[in-house]
Amino acid sequence: MTTKLARISDLSKANPEMKFSSNGHMIDYDMPKACHNKMDGSKAVGIDGITKAVYVETLDENLKALIQGLKCKGYKPKLARRVEISKDNGKTAKHLLV
Repeated sequence: MTTKLARISDLSKANPEMKFSSNGHMIDYDMPKACHNKMDGSKAVGIDGITKAVYVETLDENLKALIQGLKCKGYKPKLARRVEISKDNGKTAKHLLV
């Protein structure tokens, strides 16, 4: 997988005008599983409220559903709104609200 991603990276750097419609065909079971294994389980839960410990209980089914959703472009992330909050020093802090 890394070789394929490196190839896309090289192509996009060499041809900034090139458009990529999808890389879903490159996603296999091992890629998200490796990403999941690298994740720190002590961090905050995701927007869905699911912890790593809970997700891993049905990891195989979860990853298959995730891959299917990505490949058929059925995954729709929740909308987020960026807001700027004024700080005492005159600067602003950017936050995402979901």
